[in-house]
Amino acid sequence: MSTPSTPPAKRKRVRTASQLEQKRLADRIKHRENRHENKNRLDKMESDIAEIKFTLQALVTHLQARVPKPKLLNCQCGSQHLDRFDCVDQCNITTFYQHQIATFPTTITRSLTPGILPRNPSLPSMMLHTMDENIATFLITGFLRQYRNKGIEQLLSFYLLGYRYMRWQMSPCEETIRDVPVWMLPTDIQRSNPHSVIVDYIPWPRLRDHLCTSGDEDLARSVYFYFESTEFVWPAERPVFAQSEGGQMAPSLEFERAVGKLEHWRLGAPWSDAFPHLLHLVEP
Repeated sequence: MSTPSTPPAKRKRVRTASQLEQKRLADRIKHRENRHENKNRLDKMESDIAEIKFTLQALVTHLQARVPKPKLLNCQCGSQHLDRFDCVDQCNITTFYQHQIATFPTTITRSLTPGILPRNPSLPSMMLHTMDENIATFLITGFLRQYRNKGIEQLLSFYLLGYRYMRWQMSPCEETIRDVPVWMLPTDIQRSNPHSVIVDYIPWPRLRDHLCTSGDEDLARSVYFYFESTEFVWPAERPVFAQSEGGQMAPSLEFERAVGKLEHWRLGAPWSDAFPHLLHLVEP
């Protein structure tokens, strides 16, 4: 049996010194041409991108000039809104009116007991993740989303205090008023002087009385600075959450009790810097 023949190996080309020098020179020229070509290509791409950016910016400027700017409404609450129904005051008034219509039908002799909201809102609502749990969470979540979140303790304390006050306002009875701190209940001055609804949610009674009797003086700035400057004092080492009987995470009982104590609330800068003459109204 014959074995297959092995093809002869190709002889490696051997260049002379002159040929190697010519090849190196040709390679350098080719590399130089490639670099030049690549540079021209990148320069053209950068030029095209700059031209596109300029065109887009000119187009955006042109469109912005043609689109009318939204007109802000000067609301009685002291803030500006795109629509009057963006105002929490307007929403509150509308809600209370609709609630009364639903509670008291045309037949006055017919007695109806309005439904009472849950004692506490759900944790997703208090974290501003959802606002459609009930009418109170809808109003409070929409309002608090307008302000900077300064921390979980601040957010939960604001939410819990406002929710329980609104719950009592919507369903005034012994069950709901038990959860409203005494210092949050309307004073005689509040009851007898027309004022912005948002004033009712300020913890300090003497400050609320001042805002009710001072007319429109500094009301807008005072309310804005209040929400930017109010602090709920809570020790960092104390837990905020606890597990409820149903296995759900919720504010701890200790945290809830602290929210109902006025000594845990502070009002500092920038409100104190803007209204130093009102500091005595928030002192313990």
